[in-house]
Amino acid sequence: MSLETHPLTPDRWRDLSALFRRDRVASDCWCMWFRETNSEYRANGGEPHRNAFRRIVKAGPPPGVLAYMDG
Repeated sequence: MSLETHPLTPDRWRDLSALFRRDRVASDCWCMWFRETNSEYRANGGEPHRNAFRRIVKAGPPPGVLAYMDG
């Protein structure tokens, strides 16, 4: 079993998107709960959060890492 990590850059967006779509909570949050006020977070969700986080990823620097188990 091997583990690889890579910065979350625009070229890895598809991988993140596939991962988050597997989980209902992640697909609503998109790592935005700590980036918005409570009222903004409640007003948004799902697709608006996805679009906002995608802009963050595109703007750089990488906001996180992705880990890949066995490739």
